[in-house]
Amino acid sequence: LMSDAALLGSDSPGLGGYQYGYWWCLPLDWLLARLPIVVLEFIAAAVNLIIFAPRLRLAPSIVFEVDALSVQLVLVADHARSTDMQIVHHALDALPQLAALRPRLRVRHTYGEGNPGADCASRGKGAALRVLCAGLGVRAQRVEVPEEAHAFVRDVCALAMARGGKDGPAPRKDGAVPSTQAV
Repeated sequence: LMSDAALLGSDSPGLGGYQYGYWWCLPLDWLLARLPIVVLEFIAAAVNLIIFAPRLRLAPSIVFEVDALSVQLVLVADHARSTDMQIVHHALDALPQLAALRPRLRVRHTYGEGNPGADCASRGKGAALRVLCAGLGVRAQRVEVPEEAHAFVRDVCALAMARGGKDGPAPRKDGAVPSTQAV
């Protein structure tokens, strides 16, 4: 389960996700384009979970691969420091998809080079993604972004805009960073 966000370096920057040939992309609108790339990476991870959770109901173990180390650290520590990251974290925590998958979910940071499917999706490179999938022996199948995912993005953007992005330390739940990488 791989996600990515692109802000620069693409003619079609956006959010994207990939799972065994299935992929989605959400082009950046003016609200998303105002957010820092790390926040976009976190939003992409949450949207990925919303989209692919139904396909993962019976999976015994799920690796949640994210393209920003900060996102992995927030998920493992179960807290965020910056206001925008707190907003996404709290919204993600409220998702029923996360509650259902959390016991089987592991998070891992994966650099862009190891994440070509989601990287292509986030940059609107559907043709390159189809070539990649053909090389992997899977059929590329674009998945529509459901209204629930659009609503998540709208709500997170509205909260970020309303709070003005005033970053500061967040209260920690337990005062310690867990040693496990389980979500």
